[in-house]
Amino acid sequence: MPVNARLQGERRGISTRQTGFSLLEILVAFVILAFAMTAIYESAGGSVKATITDERYSYALLLAESVLNNYQGVPPGGLNQSGHLENGFDWRITAVARPVDSDQKMAWPLYDVQVDVRWGEPSKHVTLDSVLPEFRSQSS
Repeated sequence: MPVNARLQGERRGISTRQTGFSLLEILVAFVILAFAMTAIYESAGGSVKATITDERYSYALLLAESVLNNYQGVPPGGLNQSGHLENGFDWRITAVARPVDSDQKMAWPLYDVQVDVRWGEPSKHVTLDSVLPEFRSQSS
């Protein structure tokens, strides 16, 4: 830049000196960016993990309902069956006779039925409770 142009710029209060970011300012900007990207990455990872957990819970609930729907009644003496699926889900259905008062006479004995579905860690499970009548054959 010619000396005259620089002098004229300085007289008008305009600095003609080239300025930019210092190395320290750039490093601070990168550190802030790194913290922000870490927070975004962790929140996205947490969302994915929560979605997977919700999908497994929903699947276990549907499996428990399906197992329960397979029984319209309970055979005399109760029920205790279990099964394992290839995708890591285990289910168990149990039925025990429902206690009745001695003064109550019921045409159909009732059973307390419980379906339990487990997966992954032992703490992950879904339990459904219901009441079903005793199954009797049509020939009687």
